[in-house]
Amino acid sequence: MLDTRSGLGGAAAKIPANGSVTFQIAGVAGVPSGATAVALTIQANAPSAYGWLNLFPSDQPTTVSSLTYHENEATAGADIVRLTSTGKLTIRNNGAGAEAHAIITVRGYFADTAIASSGQTYHPTTSTLLYDTRTGAGTPPQTTPIPGNGGFVVFDVAGAEGVPESGVSAVAVTVVATQHTAKGWLTVVPSDQNPGSGGLTYVADESNSTMMISQLSATGDLKITNHGTGPVHVTLSMRGYFTLDTDDNQGTPYTPVATTTIYDTVSDIGGGGTLPLAPTETVTFTVAGIAGLGYDDASAAALILNARQATRNGWLSAYPADKPDPGVSSVDFAPAESTNGLDFVRPDAEGRIKVTNHSDGPVHLTVAVQGYYVDVDDPSSTPDTPGEIIEEGEEDVPLSTGGTVRLSYVDKTKFARGNCTGLKDGWVKITYRKYSAGTVKLRWAEAHTKDDWWAGEKFQVAWRGNDGDSTYWRATRPYAGRFSWNDHAITDRYPNIRYHKPYVKYSAEWDLLRTTRRCKAYITMN
Repeated sequence: MLDTRSGLGGAAAKIPANGSVTFQIAGVAGVPSGATAVALTIQANAPSAYGWLNLFPSDQPTTVSSLTYHENEATAGADIVRLTSTGKLTIRNNGAGAEAHAIITVRGYFADTAIASSGQTYHPTTSTLLYDTRTGAGTPPQTTPIPGNGGFVVFDVAGAEGVPESGVSAVAVTVVATQHTAKGWLTVVPSDQNPGSGGLTYVADESNSTMMISQLSATGDLKITNHGTGPVHVTLSMRGYFTLDTDDNQGTPYTPVATTTIYDTVSDIGGGGTLPLAPTETVTFTVAGIAGLGYDDASAAALILNARQATRNGWLSAYPADKPDPGVSSVDFAPAESTNGLDFVRPDAEGRIKVTNHSDGPVHLTVAVQGYYVDVDDPSSTPDTPGEIIEEGEEDVPLSTGGTVRLSYVDKTKFARGNCTGLKDGWVKITYRKYSAGTVKLRWAEAHTKDDWWAGEKFQVAWRGNDGDSTYWRATRPYAGRFSWNDHAITDRYPNIRYHKPYVKYSAEWDLLRTTRRCKAYITMN
């Protein structure tokens, strides 16, 4: 899409310090004019000093780093950038006196349902090791490094580590290059395609990492090619996969948002304070509430993790706050360098994520969110005939001042937490019908609550199922002051309950003396 070395994209010289280049994305190289975001590989080449690049919609600049580079080092990374009506992106060079070439390669795009093509829906997986040339993990196993000068390995992805054997159009993986003594770069492509351009650039005697979105070959495998002069070990860990639109899998569409810093240990954003993460330290932060996102609606968040002011070699892992550390890298870093990494991370049921410092030295952390995946059923879809009505009625959950949240739904992902202190005379009610075909129609939901406090209220009712992974309907409302809330906006919904129990979740959040308080209630269709 852009290469300032050759003039591709309209610029044919290094980007000067504090300079920028704007180039067209929509309508170019297969990206449709209605695309909402693009997945890119960014490369800084031949920089004259330390600096960083940031990439943003041409009419909505941001100061969040997309890629940090160092003097005389070629550096590459991944980014997902939203598109606005201009269909153009701007890349800015923030080096202090540094000039650098920039190369942008497109990996894919996200679109609304009107122009969506195969591969639109995403399925997050548990972060697990997929392939490792050091240990022989993967199929076929290999325990020697990939030779230089075009050496390659081919390995299976379809059917491995939670990836289906068929119907997968692409995978999201984190790639790490390690134990190398010379600089070079890697490409990750389907085995039946040429290596192409872009990928992971690595530096001698450092572990380097990036996230990639790559298509699979017709046989479901990938090929890694080493374009360096010396051998290199490689590890890949799974983040998730994309499915064809014809699949009846419950994948999740991507929602891009304005890039926003949500956690920073340098400037105390998001409760990060001003101290770096100590060796082996773990921090927890919340992604819920960003751009209207509810507490547990995101199946994955697209995050830029920036390791800053590191003192030792190491790596960061990012994972759901209620799960153990998976022990796989989200971003690798080296001493005295700032390193960025893109990752798709699953929040826990409270919308929280943990990051652990796997290093013998301290490191500062900055986290920015770029978008999220939310599993929402197609409201225009209609199920088979629901059958005879066998039951109808209503159920409610009371909320009282100081009362404990009633937990009426338990599964592998959801739990109630907190109390309802500050709420008065509240209740949540649903009206429903059950059918002989094993479906439930939620006819309407209603919530009433009074709050004596005035700041920062957010309230949500959601009709969910499939172990909490599917949202059939939801509404979120902000309020300030006393209120009562009543929403009858639910139309026909027939979620299948043969394999799961739908339920209604009501949640409220408000700020009291800068302390966030939360209340939740669940009503389950047994």
